[in-house]
Amino acid sequence: MRTRFPRTVVIASILAIALASAPRPARAAGAPVFQGKWGSFGEADGQFHRIAGITVDEEGSVYVADSDLARIDKFTADGAFMLQWGFQTGEFERPVGLAADHRGHIFVTDYFGCRILRYTTNGAFEFAFGQFGADSVSFFHPTDVEADADGNVFIVDQSNDRIMKYSALGQFLAQISGQGSADGQVKAPTGIAIDSDGSLFVTDQGNIRVQKFTHEGAFVTKWGTEGTGPGEFVAPTGIAIDSQHNVYVANTLGDQVLMFTDTGSYLATLGQTGAGDGMFNFPYTLAVDAADHLYVGDVNNIRIQKFSSKSTPVLATTWGRLKNRYR
Repeated sequence: MRTRFPRTVVIASILAIALASAPRPARAAGAPVFQGKWGSFGEADGQFHRIAGITVDEEGSVYVADSDLARIDKFTADGAFMLQWGFQTGEFERPVGLAADHRGHIFVTDYFGCRILRYTTNGAFEFAFGQFGADSVSFFHPTDVEADADGNVFIVDQSNDRIMKYSALGQFLAQISGQGSADGQVKAPTGIAIDSDGSLFVTDQGNIRVQKFTHEGAFVTKWGTEGTGPGEFVAPTGIAIDSQHNVYVANTLGDQVLMFTDTGSYLATLGQTGAGDGMFNFPYTLAVDAADHLYVGDVNNIRIQKFSSKSTPVLATTWGRLKNRYR
């Protein structure tokens, strides 16, 4: 008999541990290819305890949120440590989601602090907004953030079961979705990504699916079924989109990253359970840079893995070593 765990238990375990008409470019032929890795367990510069979020700025620098150490680390695209902030100053309770906008700002979601903080790319604090609650200026466990081309930010307010939109200065603009299982509704949403058309993609973890919205928040489509077959989810969490409109979804409890078209057609599976190059143990958070490199936060292997998504994602670089801490 297959043992089924309550969905709330699965969600809690993961968090306790993150229509333009112009023709589009040809899609990648297969899954990304491994290029590299970095990271190891510890508190020194460039080491991690628990990787919770990743983003990449326009210069190609990579930012990693470490929720256990309550800090943000900044690296070059190849994993060389540059700087960090938050650890010594106690600015975060538990940083999780990250987003880099086009204006040189880094947004951080503080999961337990129930607020959003904005920094420069050198870690200088600018301001924060939000508090615990359920009104339009409050959050309950914000897990992810994404910035659009206009500088507006979209917040995944997980325990309030909603997606919220704010200006770059933290002014409330709109609520995109609310709690439920109908089209356009969400239950324990986890990740968000925005494509070059401005469309929003949300990992609706409690409903075991991905949903696509217009930039204004109108429901477009959805996909996902529970299972372990090709294109099926066990627990969809992180999400990212490349310039070819390929959508990557971290299937965290399945130790895979799944690749889809932006309308939900399954394309490929990246990875399997393990500690080797291109293998995963609890992949949770994803990011794609301007050159279409895919970065994966490989939580239980305590490393970032880098892949090229120009053909089949192939590993480009990795850093870290295995230490099973969440299972």
